[in-house]
Amino acid sequence: LSMLDPSSLLARIQGKAQVPGDILLRSTYLDNPLVPNKRGSPIEQDGIRGFMQTNSIDFTNRGFGDDDIEMVSQALEKRSIIESIYMNGNRLSMLDKRLTRALAFNHTLKLLWLENNQIYADGAGRLANALMLNETIEHVHLGRNSIRDEGTKRLAEAVQINQTIKTLDLHHNGIGNIGAEQIADAILINHSLQSIDLQRNRIEDIGGRSLTDAVQSNTVITKLDLSHNPIDRTLQQRVNDILIGPRQLSMKKQPYERSSLFFCKLM
Repeated sequence: LSMLDPSSLLARIQGKAQVPGDILLRSTYLDNPLVPNKRGSPIEQDGIRGFMQTNSIDFTNRGFGDDDIEMVSQALEKRSIIESIYMNGNRLSMLDKRLTRALAFNHTLKLLWLENNQIYADGAGRLANALMLNETIEHVHLGRNSIRDEGTKRLAEAVQINQTIKTLDLHHNGIGNIGAEQIADAILINHSLQSIDLQRNRIEDIGGRSLTDAVQSNTVITKLDLSHNPIDRTLQQRVNDILIGPRQLSMKKQPYERSSLFFCKLM
């Protein structure tokens, strides 16, 4: 697939999605913020220039692999105005060097939603390297990617360095106590994180205690979701007690959140 052949990209997209013209682009130069990509639209007429004038790209549930999103990498490398990318429900591994390099040095992107891909530990490591260098991304959603403790360790190392990420969503990733302790260490150093989603992992009491102690020391954190982990109810209640109160009163709803505010639920 040629990076400058948008008609071929469109054909692939439409073929995999099986819905004619269903790519959604949130564009600053069109009246409707959700514009289906149809024949003759700017993205087909202008190729990469169409992406360059788009502030949000939605490639959700397209079945894409790394080779199918070359144009996204190219757009990120240029002087784009892209602020958010939704690529959940695909087959991305994040092992593509061009994409991770583009993420590292892009200066406009604020949201990266990669839930339910095939990132695993290796891809998480590559993404972590990019996050160490990126200075604009605020919201990272990586749920359902089987990154496990090894990948979580790399992401935690990135969080210790990165001071712009506010939301870190790692639900359904097979994370255990080792990964939880790595995140706890990052929380003690990081001063930008506000929301951490670790629900439906494998974190037990020892990992939960490390996270709870870290959140108590870091007063910037306003949300820690440990629901549906094998953690004692009293420990979960302690998290609630820490977060509910002055922090709740001062907390503002984060943009791009999947749902309304909630804290660590009791099992």
